[in-house]
Amino acid sequence: MGRLTAACLAASLAPSAAKQKLPAFAFDKSTNWGQPDGQVRNWPGPNVEALTAGCDWDYAPYAQKLKHASIGWYPTTSQWQNFDGHDLLPELHHLYATPRFAKGLKTDGEHDKTDQLAGHCEIDVGDGSRWVFQRVGVWESDGGYDWWQFGWADPFGLDALRAAHGPVYVLNHFTGGVDADSGEVLGFPPIHVHHVHLSPAKTTPMRRKWADCIREEYLGHRDADRCGHQFTVLMEQHGDYACRESEGGSNCYLEQLPDGYAKVADGPYALNGELNDVRPKGSPILRWYYQAAIRYVPVEDAARLGFDLRPLSFYYIWSPGRLYLNDQSTMVNTFQTPTTHDTFVWYTGRTLSASTMVRMKMHVHNTVFRESYFFAGTPKQLEMDGPEFLPKAGDTTYDCMRPEEHGFADNDAVKRHVFDAYEAYDGPEPAPRLICRGSTDYEEVAFDGVDYPFDRRAPTWCEPWEIKKGDPYVVLGINHALTRPPGPHLPDTIPDWLPGHLHWFILSDTHDDTSHYRFSMLTQYEDEGWQFGNADGTSLTLFNVLTMVLYGGTPNRAQETRTRRVLSALFLAVLVVLLAALAALYLPGRDSDGDDDDAPAPAPTTDYMTYAPEEARRPRAPPPAEPCAKAGAREREAEARGRGLETPLDDSNKGFRMLRAMGYRAGALGGRGGIEAPVVPAALARHGGAPRPRGLGADAARDRARRAVADARLQAAAALERRAAAFHGGVADRTLRRATEAAAGRARGAARDLDERAGLPPSPIWPAEVADVPSRAFADASGAAYAAALGDAPEPPGGLDGEPPEVQLRAAAAYLRSAHGYCLATGGAASDMDLEAELARLVDDGDRLKRVDLGRLAGLCSGQPFPVANDHEAPMPAHSRAPQPI
Repeated sequence: MGRLTAACLAASLAPSAAKQKLPAFAFDKSTNWGQPDGQVRNWPGPNVEALTAGCDWDYAPYAQKLKHASIGWYPTTSQWQNFDGHDLLPELHHLYATPRFAKGLKTDGEHDKTDQLAGHCEIDVGDGSRWVFQRVGVWESDGGYDWWQFGWADPFGLDALRAAHGPVYVLNHFTGGVDADSGEVLGFPPIHVHHVHLSPAKTTPMRRKWADCIREEYLGHRDADRCGHQFTVLMEQHGDYACRESEGGSNCYLEQLPDGYAKVADGPYALNGELNDVRPKGSPILRWYYQAAIRYVPVEDAARLGFDLRPLSFYYIWSPGRLYLNDQSTMVNTFQTPTTHDTFVWYTGRTLSASTMVRMKMHVHNTVFRESYFFAGTPKQLEMDGPEFLPKAGDTTYDCMRPEEHGFADNDAVKRHVFDAYEAYDGPEPAPRLICRGSTDYEEVAFDGVDYPFDRRAPTWCEPWEIKKGDPYVVLGINHALTRPPGPHLPDTIPDWLPGHLHWFILSDTHDDTSHYRFSMLTQYEDEGWQFGNADGTSLTLFNVLTMVLYGGTPNRAQETRTRRVLSALFLAVLVVLLAALAALYLPGRDSDGDDDDAPAPAPTTDYMTYAPEEARRPRAPPPAEPCAKAGAREREAEARGRGLETPLDDSNKGFRMLRAMGYRAGALGGRGGIEAPVVPAALARHGGAPRPRGLGADAARDRARRAVADARLQAAAALERRAAAFHGGVADRTLRRATEAAAGRARGAARDLDERAGLPPSPIWPAEVADVPSRAFADASGAAYAAALGDAPEPPGGLDGEPPEVQLRAAAAYLRSAHGYCLATGGAASDMDLEAELARLVDDGDRLKRVDLGRLAGLCSGQPFPVANDHEAPMPAHSRAPQPI
């Protein structure tokens, strides 16, 4: 397309009303390259080839040298779309976290046999800044628009740089292909930089695990860097940024940032990208590396070294686009641009933060693109809020709009409608402003005698813009029909559609001394809440992803609302089912008809801890009648029991086998061969009218039987007596232990009270809830605690809680006597009673021993006589006035 003059465009699109005029740059290809001060310039130093001429690259296997490394190669675009490629790092194939990559990429083929190396080179610039270059290869290609897909984490050793210096300023960056022999940067053609993104993230999209992303999103971990999205970028490069030869050619891939600005790198980063050899298939083999670089200076050293810098933020604005999980070409959310007729696209959004715009860049696919307008304002102000500007029934937000189907004669009529509204606006809100206009540009390059268009940096003009948070904006894009093949890889074909983008990038100063990397994915609906992404720009939410997958791309408002409602309803339904299941499993009173032993217990009507004699004498009400269902259950139980008794046992029954082992035989215990009539007592047979003779030894046997019975009775009585004694002894032991525990607790409490009154620090003698010391103070009950209490051992490291009660009591009583001259049993001086007698008294009187009153101990610190419990006074021992620690 030839360049139209500003006068021609102004004449054809002259608005019918005029309250404010469109600026002149709306009608021509004037350019300041998107930077209002007009100071966009190329890197003034040596080019990439000269910078790296002296590099010692220290090559090593790519899979070992760089973290989370990956390379996938796809021979054609259709194979790339279908994930049908080759993994050039088969030793790391298991690290592909997405099944489509893992299954689609093969680990055999001729390309797989090429060694993949990685190199690293650092260069001191001399002004305190340094270049870091990294490269991967060697790659060999022969055209055909193949795809080289790569990525790795921690590029340029940024983690180590941050560890050594803290955050760093990125002053310049470079990315592109370089010739393997000369190091010369490869232009377009032969190499197309589809995209390269340096993003805040811990790994690349090829190595990212979605389970981790879900955990960060919904389980509260909020590790924003783990799943940082590849659309948040510190550094980016795209195929439409190559300059015309007169403007610097491939040197434009080395980007010079606006004067006085740099991008802050203050977290983990990962790099990913895709490159293509766009020459005709079968071209001479090209040996090349992918190469990337940054020039940096530590933030903490910048001012000292003479760098006067402000942090530069990057806001990535996305047009509506597709997302199909089985089509890799939609992973970057392109829309299908028809090649047979003119179309237009548009979307609206709101800014995410207040800032000063420093520069704006536009990224498009120039083959089918003509121009774009970026307005600060709302769709209503531009009269784009009517049905003619919304997707038709059955269309999506990412379908390009054909003017004839939306009430316009052509794209010029669409622009005239918008321009008229712009100039006629007279509402209460601030008037809309045209901030930027960008237009297509390309250069013709011949292959086999045929000229083909190749994208070049788009001429862009932008006006200054002070951005407030939430400022509305509208983007309008114009596409044209294609009349010739798009490139030498399709020399005889014009596809029905080509993938398109209409992206704008805002580079701005947010005035908060840091850089922000954010993105939004937008539609035609004027509502801040419908923007994808978030204020931090870390990742798409799981809900956003599900919605996009469900509708094949960026949804409209109705689709998003419907999905939210459906998912909410499903969540509530699942929650109700789970609660019902839990109720059925655990709520009391739930029972089955066949269980008569799990019937609900009647609720208590009285306090079961209260005894009333009159209640014991009151007649009890009869139990409630058994329900019919329970009666039926008893009948079924009786039938089942009868069937079990009628079933003969055999060797499969464990109990029957045990009886057999003890000598049992069938019928020996009254089976079917036994007697059936009851046994009737019968008189002894007589012998000649006299009792039968008893035989020899009968009397002796009878005496032995009587003695055996008598002995058994005596033994039983003795055993009963022993059991009774053991029972009473056990009760006594338990009573004694309880009394000892009570006495030990009171003794330790008295020690705490006396120590506090004397101003002593916490002691291991104190109860555990007071003394914050380890719980084990003494090894055993052999006297160690007693020795420590008397001062014969150093202060133990822990308390007495782990010791038996008798050890606790002995240690505490001994401590009271030695440290305070106090006898707990008598409430007087230690001289009143020796230790053993005191311990016996304490245990015997354990249930009656009263806790020592602090008031009664007040004299211990003052040296006054100590009141005793038995109404006599004893002088306080002298040593109690200066307590001795154990």
